[in-house]
Amino acid sequence: MSESREQILADFQACTGLENMEECIHCLDQYDWNLMKAVEAVNQTIGSSGTDDLSPQRVGKATATSTSSTSATRKIPSSDDDDDEPKVIKTYTNNSTARRSTAEKTSLRPNKTTPTSGTSLKTRSSDDRIRELNFNVEYRDATERITASEQDTILQLKEKIAKKFNVPTNRQHFVDWKHRQNDNTHLKDLSLPKHNDIHLVSSTPSSSGHNLRTASTITQTNSRHDNHASASSFNYDFPITVRCEDKFGRQIPYELCLLDNTTIAEIKKQVERLTQLPVKSQEWKGLNGCKDSDTLNSSGIQPKATLSVRRAPIPLVKLDSKNSNHSDDEQSVMEIDDDDNTGFDEASFTSKREPLIPDRCTNESAGLENFIRIFPKRFSASGPILYIGSLESAIQGSLHSPIKHRRPLAIYLHHDDSICANVFCSQVLCSDTIVEYLANNYVLWAWDLTFDSNRIKLIELLKSHVGTTCALRVQSMNKESFPLILIITRHRGNMELINIIEGNTTPDEVLNNLIQSYETFDEQLRRDEVEETLRETRENLKRQQEEEYKASLAADVAKQKQRMEDEKKVKEQEHAEENQKKQRLAMQKECQAKLTAEPLDSDKDITTLKIRLPDNQGILMRRFRIKDTLQTLFDYLTSEGRMFGEYKLLSIHPRRDLTALNKSDTLEKLKLYPQEQLILEAL
Repeated sequence: MSESREQILADFQACTGLENMEECIHCLDQYDWNLMKAVEAVNQTIGSSGTDDLSPQRVGKATATSTSSTSATRKIPSSDDDDDEPKVIKTYTNNSTARRSTAEKTSLRPNKTTPTSGTSLKTRSSDDRIRELNFNVEYRDATERITASEQDTILQLKEKIAKKFNVPTNRQHFVDWKHRQNDNTHLKDLSLPKHNDIHLVSSTPSSSGHNLRTASTITQTNSRHDNHASASSFNYDFPITVRCEDKFGRQIPYELCLLDNTTIAEIKKQVERLTQLPVKSQEWKGLNGCKDSDTLNSSGIQPKATLSVRRAPIPLVKLDSKNSNHSDDEQSVMEIDDDDNTGFDEASFTSKREPLIPDRCTNESAGLENFIRIFPKRFSASGPILYIGSLESAIQGSLHSPIKHRRPLAIYLHHDDSICANVFCSQVLCSDTIVEYLANNYVLWAWDLTFDSNRIKLIELLKSHVGTTCALRVQSMNKESFPLILIITRHRGNMELINIIEGNTTPDEVLNNLIQSYETFDEQLRRDEVEETLRETRENLKRQQEEEYKASLAADVAKQKQRMEDEKKVKEQEHAEENQKKQRLAMQKECQAKLTAEPLDSDKDITTLKIRLPDNQGILMRRFRIKDTLQTLFDYLTSEGRMFGEYKLLSIHPRRDLTALNKSDTLEKLKLYPQEQLILEAL
């Protein structure tokens, strides 16, 4: 019995989020350790009063149900409704951190030496010293660090936050904070760690003067502004009201406080996050024909305007009458619509009531739309939140999403002819606790196997997207085994069926199975996260090595190209030098042929020219006739390998540059006789 109560206590803490063990044991004792009754009592008490009083008398007075840190509920009176009953809107947060903390709490077990009967469990003694707690408060695009004593109340913490962000305390709301926000609660009573993160949003007052919680009032931050801008620099001066028609035809008003440069597309996205109505399924009135790219200040929509949105009409679904007298090629066509209750042919069903999913349904999304339309008519409750789409899309959205947002897939299989169907739907699928837990930890997809055609279709879908083993297991079950909840996970790229919850299971057992399955999934997710991190590290290293290899290869190619260019230049230079040598040699031979024989020393009218070469290369000396021209002297120098244009030939007395004189002048005219000494300077 001791071990059983320890298990119930751990499950109770996981379901309610309560951490004070004495408080938990007190509540369980009030209900004879019945887990479901105690959980429902806590949920009702939190939803109605938000206080710590968990007595049965207090629980009996509760009127609204809410699970701590996982859902937000508000009531908005609507002037368009016929009755005076306020409409209650439930929104569910999808926080992987909250889910993980729930799983971790479930795995906690008290010490076996703790008494379980007639004795209170003593909590861990706290330190007598007063701690200083640090809070990283994120508001819009700004983050501030705030320090508070653990003796302070939540109201005092809010007052400090108000000084930082200029947000009144009565408009502050902490999103995804697992602790109940009673302003008079002391921080030390929450058993907070040293460092805490708070995501702050501001609610907008309604026209009646009451504060609306952020589940229905959305303040939109425009990402196009500078991420480091101060929160006070934004001007949310464009309030509008959006009336959304739910599946029962009721108009639910939502108040949005927006920037004037918000686009129509961004408004539609806000409505999708608030109402779970996909943008592609939204049908709007009051947009004045605006495009999605238009902004509010250019759309013609006035501040405080009222817009309306509803789900667009569902596509037609082809149905074949099961017992019809027509031929097999003839098909009846029916449109599934929220306002049409007579679209199904009664002869098509095995019973008079309308099926959750019609026979021969070829459109999975349309079939699920019909499921959520018929379910509340049968059981007077909306039931679980289903994924509207194909099974393949549900798998992609749950098991193939980024690892931080990954969730297990739960598949609910219904059969109208099963004796457990009605009991399971009314007591399990309509249980607020199970609905909340499924909404926050699973992606839930459903199918009705009442008709053989739909059963065959499901088997094909399971074979294609989950695996043959799972499909054969479902195929082998008879109708009395239904309804079922299949829990699907993915490990190393393969789909795995880790649990089957049968229809003859009690609500407590169903909740325990869901919690245990999620724990199994979470443990595997942690391992997958480590493996994925290692894989990303390996891939990054491989990518870096490939980039380095490519860079090295490119450098080698560049070096090879440069080397080839250098070799080409050297060859071209050598070729040019070779041609120049050939040209010089040809000019030498030509000038040698033009020169007359050197006159003898005994001949008359001769002159002797002595030419000093540069860089102490020696002296050239030759006799010329005084009637020889200056060109003859240059031809002589060319024959000796001194090309004209590569030197200057200077006379000493007087000093002249002979290369600049007229080449046809004679040596006699230039007074270069009977002898003269010349200097050859290289250019």
